[in-house]
Amino acid sequence: MKKIAIQAKEDFLERLAAATPIRAISELIWNGLDAGADEVAVRFELNGLSGIEKIRVKDTGTGIVHGEVQALFGNLGESWKKGKGRYKGRALHGKSGQGRFKAFALGDRVEWQTVYNAGEARMGYRIAGNVASLTDIQFSDPVKANGTPCGTEVVISGIDKSLGSLLGEGAREELAKHFAAY
Repeated sequence: MKKIAIQAKEDFLERLAAATPIRAISELIWNGLDAGADEVAVRFELNGLSGIEKIRVKDTGTGIVHGEVQALFGNLGESWKKGKGRYKGRALHGKSGQGRFKAFALGDRVEWQTVYNAGEARMGYRIAGNVASLTDIQFSDPVKANGTPCGTEVVISGIDKSLGSLLGEGAREELAKHFAAY
């Protein structure tokens, strides 16, 4: 018997990338918390017209180990979180291995800048994707990042939609509801 390689196509990934702005931000926050972060900060960079130019979600988690990036970003489903239940004493949220694609609901370009422990050294690298080609996520080689704390910053740009709802008090309240137990 020969094996059939299953591949995700653009339209399937586009459906994964469809999310409300609050849901997309929540997924990024959950990813940081699931990585053991003690802090997750969401920051909006505004342009001259008070529109959102960039969204930054930065966590103090363990970072994304370079040797695991292919499995983490290349596979849909079978998340590392599925069988664990808890990590660093906390219940894990995501278990379907799809949440990272929700970031593309916010903007055309998403970049993950991550630093992780590699034995005695800290290493850092970047992962980048574009909504126009969701099957072509790329990542760089790791470089030494000693002195930089572990964690991941997700930077979303190419925001051409009206995401002003994220700047209002209602958005803070909605996010507070999602994370109140945390």
